[in-house]
Amino acid sequence: MRRLYLVAGLFFVLLGSIGAVLPLLPTVPFLLLAVFCFARSSPEWERKILEHPTWGPQIRDWQERRVIARKAKIAALATLAIAVVFSWLTVGHPWAWISVGVMAVSGTWIATRNEDAPVSKGTITIAPAREQDLSQASELCLRSKAHWGYDKPFIEACREELTLTPSDLANGQVAIAFADAEMVGVAHLRIEGERAHLDKLFIEPSMIGHGIGNQMFDQVRDQSALAGAQEIHVTSDPQAVGFYEKLGFKRIGQEPSGSIPGRVLPLMSLPVSR
Repeated sequence: MRRLYLVAGLFFVLLGSIGAVLPLLPTVPFLLLAVFCFARSSPEWERKILEHPTWGPQIRDWQERRVIARKAKIAALATLAIAVVFSWLTVGHPWAWISVGVMAVSGTWIATRNEDAPVSKGTITIAPAREQDLSQASELCLRSKAHWGYDKPFIEACREELTLTPSDLANGQVAIAFADAEMVGVAHLRIEGERAHLDKLFIEPSMIGHGIGNQMFDQVRDQSALAGAQEIHVTSDPQAVGFYEKLGFKRIGQEPSGSIPGRVLPLMSLPVSR
């Protein structure tokens, strides 16, 4: 199955590359499909796409917030319009109607996507987790992981690693973010000497893009400093690397996934300022 995902991912990269020079083929949707496949087969290819200077930011915007920037919308719609005109001038009737159909479907989809995430609801409060919160918090972690496009078997394989237990409360610090009494975020921090480990930082998918992750991390950083930690380590999902880089994290290596055999994840570090 891993090889099938790899082949499919390379195929979608090929289509996306053609789309970069042939306006009738949309590039970003094919690259989104490629990232989906590479997440299950090749972390190296997944990282290459997400870190691409042109396409990476657009893909991360869509994955993290389900938004398309206005400039990207205008560019895409203008390109599709030019393609329709070009088709009429070259291939003519009736084949040009194919380009009109593509323009109508893909153009409508692009034009109707959100440009900015909707306004967050209520005031965000962050409190220590209680044992009775752990089941709900664990399910939130799984929903948030699935937000990246992972399929059900993948998420089930991650269930044990993403499940919070009473021992996590005893041996670490688990915080819950609430908006109007609704659980919207989870952070799990462990301190080992001068090193803090951010084991979990997950946000309810519908609330991603509202700054809740930043608020929760501010508390994580404060807790790490109070505990005497000199640095914070996180083993990041490849698709969350951009988020951590914005916080100041640097990639220092890689670690094997605790859930998926053969999968390697970026290891990142941030010095704790005092």
